Amino acid sequence: MKSRDINQLLDGLRKNMLEFSGTEEDKEIKMALYVAIELAKSKSFDERYYLGSDQLAKRIVKQAREDSKSENFERTLNKRKLICISIANTYKRILNNLCIDCEVFRVMNSDHLYNIVTLSNGRKICVDVQEDLYRIHTGRTLNHFYALGEIDFLPDDRLIPMLVELGYTKDKDSYNDRDNKIEAVRQKVADLTPDEALDVIFSSDELFQGLEELETSEAYSYYYALRRDTLDRKRFKRTYQFPCARLDDNGEPKDFTFCIYADTYDYRTVKPYLYSEKEGRIMLCDLITLDKLQDDGLKLGRLGVETRIRKLRRYMKQAVKAGKRREEETR
Repeated sequence: MKSRDINQLLDGLRKNMLEFSGTEEDKEIKMALYVAIELAKSKSFDERYYLGSDQLAKRIVKQAREDSKSENFERTLNKRKLICISIANTYKRILNNLCIDCEVFRVMNSDHLYNIVTLSNGRKICVDVQEDLYRIHTGRTLNHFYALGEIDFLPDDRLIPMLVELGYTKDKDSYNDRDNKIEAVRQKVADLTPDEALDVIFSSDELFQGLEELETSEAYSYYYALRRDTLDRKRFKRTYQFPCARLDDNGEPKDFTFCIYADTYDYRTVKPYLYSEKEGRIMLCDLITLDKLQDDGLKLGRLGVETRIRKLRRYMKQAVKAGKRREEETR
């Protein structure tokens, strides 16, 4: 969804809606799906909200609320990075402009916002575009577009043909292709140790095809999901993923990346991986290099004092000392 006049955007959406096949209910569902997918494709989650300071997060929330006002609708549309407040309100305003009833709701005891679409016949659909952002960017199944109250309202044999018509997938097999590949890798690593499993997962090229231009926030979510979906709970808890960033002149994080490692409890076998936005992949690093990057200004972790960060720093120090000993022994 490129930057453009709001009327041009809505005219294009209306044109596509008129071309959709099926009943009026089908057309409304397809429009709700189409807008969710196109909105997700054009946006990325603002990683500063989760990874920056509490003060920065508060400023981002304040700006998101301002951007969500009706007079700022077009300005929000043209921003690339948003949080749930802006995304949910943008989705609501687009559908409302297309004469589809859509409202914003808050998750109980949370600041998270999502949408409920009410079709003209009264049926309701829950939509959470932000939660499905990384899934849409990586071509996975949608987990947050589903019917409320009627289990048989949106079964796969109804939803998938709609997604095919919208161009999201070619057929049922390709729709589930990445999930099938993830399941295949899960079988490969079933009997491996956590560090061995990460080696296999990160070297499985089929899991990363077409993902070279992911924004860092969606890459972070995708790699987190890979660990969760390929490892059992015990081994998942032995692998750690955390954000990294450089700080600007005001001490706020910028140039985000993330690190993943499996704790082998021995610095000689701990292998950290760092995400490279340039390569579009997570890359094998080493403890000594990571220590140097830290000295050069890379902040490890959101706070920098998390247990998993302290453990990794200890391994880094041990590796650096061992490296110096080897240098002295060869002189």
